[in-house]
Amino acid sequence: MASPFRFFRRHQTWFYVILGVLLMFAFVVLPPVADYLSRNPSGQAKDPTIVRWKYGEITRSELARRMRAEYVIQDFQQELFQRAIAKKGRPKAAFIRRAESDRELVQRLLLAKKAESLGIVISEEALLDFFDLISDHSLSNRSQYLALLRQIAKDRASSAMVLNQIRIDLLAQRMREIAFGSQAAYPPGELWQYYQKLNRMVVCDILPVRAEDYLNQVAQSPSEAELRKIYEEGKNEYPSPLSPKPAFKIRRKASFGYFKAELSTFLDKKIEKLLPTITDEEIKDYYEKNKLLFQEIDTPEAPPKPEENQPKEENSTEKTSKQDEKPSGDAKPASGKKAPEKKATPDHSGGPTPPKPSSSPSSSQNSTSKPEEKATKQNGGNAPRENKSADPSDKDPSDKDEGASRQSRVSRSGSTQFIAFQEEPVKTAEKKGEKKGEKKAESPKESAKENSQKKASADTKTGAQAGTKDRSKADKEGQAKAAPPMVEQPKKTAPSDQPGEAASPSQPKMKFRPLDEKLKEEIRRRIAREKATPQALSEMQLALETARRSVERYANALALSKDPELKRDAPPVPDFAGLAKQYGLTYQTTPFFDLLELQQLSTAPPDESRPYLDLLRVSERRSGNFGPTSVRFVDVAARMLNAKDPADVPLYQPQTIQATGGFGPPNASFLFWIREVQPERVPKFPEIRDQVAQFWRQREAFRRAADAAKKLVDQATTAKKPLKEVLSEEQKQRLVTTEPFSWMTTGATGGIPMLSPVRGKNGKGEEVTLRDLGDPFMEKVFALKPGGKTTAHDLPEKTAFAVEMVREVTKPEDLRELFLASGNDRILGFLVQRDRMQLQSKWLKQLEEEFEVEWLEDQA
Repeated sequence: MASPFRFFRRHQTWFYVILGVLLMFAFVVLPPVADYLSRNPSGQAKDPTIVRWKYGEITRSELARRMRAEYVIQDFQQELFQRAIAKKGRPKAAFIRRAESDRELVQRLLLAKKAESLGIVISEEALLDFFDLISDHSLSNRSQYLALLRQIAKDRASSAMVLNQIRIDLLAQRMREIAFGSQAAYPPGELWQYYQKLNRMVVCDILPVRAEDYLNQVAQSPSEAELRKIYEEGKNEYPSPLSPKPAFKIRRKASFGYFKAELSTFLDKKIEKLLPTITDEEIKDYYEKNKLLFQEIDTPEAPPKPEENQPKEENSTEKTSKQDEKPSGDAKPASGKKAPEKKATPDHSGGPTPPKPSSSPSSSQNSTSKPEEKATKQNGGNAPRENKSADPSDKDPSDKDEGASRQSRVSRSGSTQFIAFQEEPVKTAEKKGEKKGEKKAESPKESAKENSQKKASADTKTGAQAGTKDRSKADKEGQAKAAPPMVEQPKKTAPSDQPGEAASPSQPKMKFRPLDEKLKEEIRRRIAREKATPQALSEMQLALETARRSVERYANALALSKDPELKRDAPPVPDFAGLAKQYGLTYQTTPFFDLLELQQLSTAPPDESRPYLDLLRVSERRSGNFGPTSVRFVDVAARMLNAKDPADVPLYQPQTIQATGGFGPPNASFLFWIREVQPERVPKFPEIRDQVAQFWRQREAFRRAADAAKKLVDQATTAKKPLKEVLSEEQKQRLVTTEPFSWMTTGATGGIPMLSPVRGKNGKGEEVTLRDLGDPFMEKVFALKPGGKTTAHDLPEKTAFAVEMVREVTKPEDLRELFLASGNDRILGFLVQRDRMQLQSKWLKQLEEEFEVEWLEDQA
């Protein structure tokens, strides 16, 4: 048989010729032909135009080249930096930050064009100067910059393209500095404005005038042309609860299905099964090991305490009995002057202290504590003002101003000074458990024992103080002896648990509940619950996992049926309600919600007619890298719904979230999934004509409400009267007198500044919070002075306000002094930076309008 390659060998020369022609065609002719075929019939290349502006068009490939140049610029700057460090230099200029998106690239191009229109130029010399600053003159010759740039760029971008992009970036950077100043320093005037926003507090009278109260006054109907105009304004805008503009575009919506597993359902069954198995021995053992759980404390009524810093009214009998009490022994004559003998200065316990001559030192002089000496020195040798005067003529010794004036008068007289008495941390005269200000009864033996302990304590302190600076004073105090009590204390008849110690009423005797049948049944249920909880949790998780597998099987079959190549029929929807009953779960479905509706319903109160609210409001406590965090159903649902294409939204892909109560086991677990998705759309005018007409009526009603508020303000201003004096009785009932509030607040935790809430009480005494206020409202209110009046409104323009500033809580001069002493405040810098960013965003949008920028494709 002839070989099949015989024909090839015979004509191989011709075959090689044909192969060479084909190779020439592939490498020479085919690329231009392919480029031609890649164009559409109109001759336009498939390189799409992303932006059309005043100076032409910007295509996708041009943006890609500019982005590659940005990466080369970063590598070039890094190389210059490394060369500077190698020669022990430091860069003298900030790096050019890389553009993060196509929009930022276009914005830099606009800023550069704006800078050039103002006469700003970046020459080649300026570029070389910039390179010198980055490298700190580490290159010996400036010509090396271009060679280094070519080496780094290679085939990613041409050096001319990179230099042009550097020039654009520097022009844009310079334009930002001209428009908004430096980012590192803020003008003091700007900081002062934000300081006032955070710290200036005012009180206002505010009358809310609601638009809905004027809807019945809008009798006329709008024309068809007016409704069409409103529809065209808002057909492509999403509605927002804080915006007064027309918006009718419908967001993407989804309906959810879910299984709910409640721990109580599984736990109750387990407990009933375990109750008969609990023995009396287990109950008795549990009672003994956990006896503190069943204690009963019989606390006697505490005697009433006299109010601090309030003088007691004493009759003659009480005064006589107080004279028999033991003196405190803590009095110390001030500066060696003789204290008056007719008056006694009370100690902190309320008892009088008998006067002592300065020539006879007492043990109290040795027991004077160091904090007391420090407080006495800080008051110029006088005692602190906390001491009360024993003079009955002092009607209100709690008044600080009056007390200060009395002390200054007495100090100037030089005859008498106030003395502070400070208790020792542990006193022998007071036993553990006694209340402050109470004296316990003592026997003569106890008094003698106490005196000997005081003497020993005084001798010990004398020895300890011998090594101090004031040696002579320590030696003098070492000679002091404890003074005996003037009057012997009577014995207390109250029973005592220990000999020589009175029973303290603040230490009740601990009692426990008897182990009767009622307590046994309670303990039996406790033991059963503790045993049943782990088993119930395990069964609940097993039921949810079984239900999860059923949902996932249906999801996989549904996905395969949508593959056109497989040509499979859609599987039947499982009987989820039957599955729930089989596994001890409950099954529910929800209506269609968009993300805004989910956010609003997540804070709605429970409603039996809407059982799905328990899913929308659930929040699970999870552990994270920085401590416990809360994961809400709304957040998980948002991630599932936010796919770019509605077809990419996962259907019947189950997710789990648990309703955890504190740090214990979950009260309930939810297994949920998306059943169906409705894509976003622009509704037709006939479909929402009534909604458009309602918007028109609402806007007309608000105009009437705003006119009514202005009429009241004008009336009060013309009459030169407070706002409340020109209101009717019904309006006075609605007038809100606010609590002190500022424009902004950082909250109790000092977090990110936010708009302050405005709360107060109306004429009926009811608590009122004004909702949906914004910066325009605050700007009008804080532009007033006390007595000034103005009108304002909320953000959605549903309520108008007649406002009068009643008073300023903080004085401007005090604020100014505090501001000058505050120094560099991080929060103020944050506020300035945030508002600058918002201002830049608005300015860049105006710049796009100036250069007629039109985005033809979603920017990256």
